[in-house]
This record gives sequence, C-alpha cells and structure tokens, in this order.
Amino acid sequence: MYRIVVKGHPVPKGRPRFSRFGRIYTPRRTKEYEEYIGWIARSIIKSPIKGKVGMHLDIYMKGSADIDNIAKAVADSLNGIAYIDDRQIVHLETKRMPCASSEDERVEITLWEEDNIKKAEGDGER
Repeated sequence: MYRIVVKGHPVPKGRPRFSRFGRIYTPRRTKEYEEYIGWIARSIIKSPIKGKVGMHLDIYMKGSADIDNIAKAVADSLNGIAYIDDRQIVHLETKRMPCASSEDERVEITLWEEDNIKKAEGDGER
C-alpha cells in the first residue's frame, strides 16, 4: 500500500485543446500538475503495481471543482509509475473535503493492489 500527499491546489484535468494547425495538446496547467504528481510518486514508488489497483483520494480544497476531473488528472499522472496503465484501477473512491486556507489544499492518494487486500481479508488479516 502506498500513501502519497500532493500539496497545493488540486487541478482538474483540462479538456484537450486544438492548435491552429489542428494538433491536439493537453493544457499547460494540467500537464504541469500531472508532472508534479509524477515527480512526488517516483520518490515513493519504486516499481509499478502489476495487478488490479484500488485508489482512494481525499481532495482538500477551498471552493469547488469537479472531483471526477481531479481524479482523472491524478490517475493519468500515475501511469507508468504507480501502475502500468490506469485501466488497472478497479476500485476508486473520491471524497472532497473542505479546508480553511489555500495553504492546506492537497490531495491525499492511497493506492493498493486489490488482489492483496482480498487475499488478506480472506485470511482474517488486514
């Protein structure tokens, strides 16, 4: 099981944009946030989970945003780091939590290999 804390204002996944030349690109703000999460995750996770993945997100923020878009940005940022591909995620919980100041804004990510949890529950352990 891994626990990752990403300090700062959570950034929702931006919609793909089209350049003047018809090329599709990810908005800069989204790209920078995903790279930031990846950098933090690489310092904690040494090799990707190979099996099914469970993910829990506690999103602490002032104001409001679509938490599903924040979850998508987090999931995409962990591709190739926490797991091989975000299609491995079979369990996802997301919760938005209020916070008093912008200094307290963050996303707390908990990841686990789903198969290991099921085996442990069957053995009466956790």
